[in-house]
Amino acid sequence: MSMFRWVVAHVSRRPRGFAVVCALLVGAALMLDGTFAWFTGVDSRVNPLRVPQLVFHVSAVDEFTPPQTPPTPGGAAIPKRVGATNDGDLRAVVRLLALPQILAADGETVLPARLGGEVEADMESLLWVPGGDGYYYWIGVLAPGETTEDLFTEVKLKSGLAETYEGAKLIIEIKTEASVASVRDYRLGWWGSESAPTDATLAQIDGVLSAMVSAP
Repeated sequence: MSMFRWVVAHVSRRPRGFAVVCALLVGAALMLDGTFAWFTGVDSRVNPLRVPQLVFHVSAVDEFTPPQTPPTPGGAAIPKRVGATNDGDLRAVVRLLALPQILAADGETVLPARLGGEVEADMESLLWVPGGDGYYYWIGVLAPGETTEDLFTEVKLKSGLAETYEGAKLIIEIKTEASVASVRDYRLGWWGSESAPTDATLAQIDGVLSAMVSAP
């Protein structure tokens, strides 16, 4: 009888309990193998990689010293410093909206008020460009921690205005609108389209900004 046939015959004569024990041993081996794999999976989830979240935030610089007396046409200038600061973690582009409002001495009558018209300001920076849409665009990309040049540092009522401006109250509201330094993002956020603006002035601003944003 060959060795193979002897082994088969020998095993076949073993009691059924032997087969049960073998099956249990095989099952235990499979369970141990499965348990080991499961704990390995848990271990990989206990130590996940954590990526820090970057913060995007640009705040307005708006420093104002209230005058002791109401402004008068052609009178002394009122200190008011306006700009923007990138106090986030991402590069940004920014535009500012300066909205002057003049209330007559009666506190109710709203008088005409235009920046560069009835309201004069010392706009000396060449990097703030008027877009013709009421906004002034900063021609540059603000790095984290960087502050723009001042849009202006003082305002006053133009000389030669009507008497209704005597004793009037001057209010200038500053609104900052910023976007991450991405051509697609600032176009959508500011002009509502991924395409370049069709207005000639805004198209020039977009041309300069898009080149600066895309630069490494």
